[in-house]
Amino acid sequence: MHKEHHAKSLDLLRTALSKKLLKEDVDIELLVITIHALFDGLLIQWHFDPEIDLEKCWKNAIDNLRFGIGLQHAGGNEET
Repeated sequence: MHKEHHAKSLDLLRTALSKKLLKEDVDIELLVITIHALFDGLLIQWHFDPEIDLEKCWKNAIDNLRFGIGLQHAGGNEET
């Protein structure tokens, strides 16, 4: 199942790359690993503390990936 999710994620990011939704120099293989590691880690954290707002944490993690930590903020004037 892990390999299937990895392959589907790679396909999704390849499509995004071909549509120029990602920077050309993004290593999508490493990005997939990072995204899966974030999600797995959040699930582990939630397992130990079910009161964690998993959805909020996930959205925040993805925003941090997309916009950088403290460099640009979602909803701001990002450069494309």
